[in-house]
Amino acid sequence: MAVKTNWETIAEWKAWHPSEVAIRLRDAGIPWCIAGGWSLDIWRGQETRPHEDTEIAIPRTCFSTIRSHLSEFRLFAVGNGDVIPLPPETQPPTDKHQVWVQDEAAHAWRLDIFLEPGDAETWVFRRNELIRAPRTKIVAIS
Repeated sequence: MAVKTNWETIAEWKAWHPSEVAIRLRDAGIPWCIAGGWSLDIWRGQETRPHEDTEIAIPRTCFSTIRSHLSEFRLFAVGNGDVIPLPPETQPPTDKHQVWVQDEAAHAWRLDIFLEPGDAETWVFRRNELIRAPRTKIVAIS
């Protein structure tokens, strides 16, 4: 049985800026992209509002790799009001599509990772897996 955590008592959001995420994931060797509000601001070429968090999207199949790459941080599966610690080598439950990255030293949440179906070549819409396309057609690479 998973242990649930009251996330408000263990950290606050002090998210990495997308440029810092890019530096941290530069050598991760997985496909990823900025998602959520920051993705719109990057597309617009300007920050239009303050951002509390920074979200990225990765294929769920790449979770072990990103977990290893971010091994200095604690990871938590998130969804439906649950924040569940993910011990090392543990995969997020299949009903959870988000993982938060906690920097214990800074007492801060740093990153929100969206876990998507699909793989490095094919992007698949999580809410309707019939909707799919080559990742290069869906995700902008700069």
